[in-house]
Amino acid sequence: MQHWSRFIRRTSRAWCGRAIAGLACIGSLIGHATAQTPAGRAHGDGEVRLLSPSLGRPAIVEPGETFEVVAFAEGSPSKRISVRLVRERWPSVELSLPVAPDFASSLTEGAPARLRVPPEAPPGIYDLRLDVDGRTVIAPHSVSVRTVGKRIRLVHLSDMNIGSLAAPEFDPRLAAEVNLLGADLIVATGDIIDVTHPNPERGWREFVRFAQLFDAPLVVACGDHDLIDLYSRFVAPSPVGDLRVGPCRIILLNDHIRSPLVGDAEQVRWADRIVASSGDAPIVFAVHASRPNLFAIWRQRGALRENLSRAAACLWVAGGAEDWDGVAWRDLMAAAGNVGYVATGQASGALLGGRGAMRYRIVDLHLAESASGAKPHFEIHEPMDAGSLSCSTDVSNDGAATRMAVWARNGSAVAIDGMMKRVYLAKADVPPWSQGAQIERVVDHGRFWEAWLRIDVPDRAAARVIVGTDEPPASPPWAVRIEAPGTLDLEPRTTGEGVSYGRGPTGTVTIEITNHGKQPAVTTPIIKLAGRRLAYRTGDDGRGSLVLLRRMRIEPNQTVRLRPDLSAIRVAPGPCTLQTYLLGSDVVVPHSRKVVVRVGD
Repeated sequence: MQHWSRFIRRTSRAWCGRAIAGLACIGSLIGHATAQTPAGRAHGDGEVRLLSPSLGRPAIVEPGETFEVVAFAEGSPSKRISVRLVRERWPSVELSLPVAPDFASSLTEGAPARLRVPPEAPPGIYDLRLDVDGRTVIAPHSVSVRTVGKRIRLVHLSDMNIGSLAAPEFDPRLAAEVNLLGADLIVATGDIIDVTHPNPERGWREFVRFAQLFDAPLVVACGDHDLIDLYSRFVAPSPVGDLRVGPCRIILLNDHIRSPLVGDAEQVRWADRIVASSGDAPIVFAVHASRPNLFAIWRQRGALRENLSRAAACLWVAGGAEDWDGVAWRDLMAAAGNVGYVATGQASGALLGGRGAMRYRIVDLHLAESASGAKPHFEIHEPMDAGSLSCSTDVSNDGAATRMAVWARNGSAVAIDGMMKRVYLAKADVPPWSQGAQIERVVDHGRFWEAWLRIDVPDRAAARVIVGTDEPPASPPWAVRIEAPGTLDLEPRTTGEGVSYGRGPTGTVTIEITNHGKQPAVTTPIIKLAGRRLAYRTGDDGRGSLVLLRRMRIEPNQTVRLRPDLSAIRVAPGPCTLQTYLLGSDVVVPHSRKVVVRVGD
């Protein structure tokens, strides 16, 4: 980021005039100051302002690496300057960042400076706290310390409209559920506070507290319901900007009915420069307006394909109250080439979208792998209603237990590859271990461990895993093999009472269960398709009696074959998973195979 004055100049002139006038009135930009000072500035010998990073334009940095900070301090700061990363939520963490000798002069000039995150910094999201000669200013939820992998997970939230009659306040259940997704970044595309909110400033203060419930950083676009002076105070100094998540570049545009991009030549020129400087990096445009007006401007100039051709992958994430119907802007998106488009229904209980339920959507960016030669690409999942996911433990998750069971449930039609759950375990015999889940990372908090569990849960499925620090039990001895065609063709049927169902061919699916242990073992198999239980027959010939479940004793190295009954299936057409559960042990996870159900022609 350039000097603050140059940063302001590169945003739209129309916005800058309004924003600067508003900032002069409220006397602050961003940051959530300590209780002794107004939001965004600290009093003393002079004003201190923290401009970047911010809650809505965070820094995402790996341990041991540097990030850029822009701050301004009036007067002549002495050497009594400190910068800290603070996480107040339990378990709390506070990290001091080394400050270069010229940091004081950077503060005086409002020039960018770089700060290094300690290599031992635990992954997580932190407040950035700046202390200058006894004056303190805080940018909440503004620095995310994480290592970005080969998959970057975005979660889209749109049009909360908090303060409306149907959505009077933020619902913490949304944050709790989104936290299970293991997101690298949450993309909120504007209309955070409804235009009818009785006290908009209070609404934005509540949004700051709500945002801090998320385990991931947020990038927040400005919508037509969002008052620009309050957005600038609580979210980011400018509604126009960019940031990076690993190699991916996120570009925020200010485009909505009250501040249209059409006619804002300076913002368009800024977007031209940012896209040109991005090289082959994957690009995500985040904007409130549903119509991709930047693409329309580029197409009119004959530069649409050229401007987007260098990007390895490209995605347009728009605001709005409803999911995209695939029809609007279709010609424009086709002209853009291989560019994805995402619009998701409201992330609150507001009724503008007609659902009255909180919605969100997962978008996964899969980066290129040199071995496979695959190009980066976006995987856009179906939207999900809040209430679809849950995760719980059988004992208090407070660092006192040495072993616990974790239940993960997914009631949606979207497979969750990588449901994340943080557990806290007392130190005992060994470092944390898990059966049925993968431990992604471990943090040592002195008396206890913090372990991040990754649990893969197919659509309409559940799992029970165990994790501990005591001596682990023997692993379940089972191996499961599912033989099934990629497409299950069902013949449509109807009973005499009008009940519709599908009938599949006999013998097309076989499930093999093998005991690889040294002792006989007992289990009770359950088979499900799209969450619905199927009856099955046992035996190589599939002529055994039809049962929904059967307790079986399987000898070492013995294989038992199950043949699901497909004669009367009532599931919706489309992709789903065929699942097998083996009951009888502490660990029960779905062994699954993806299939597509097709009914009739």
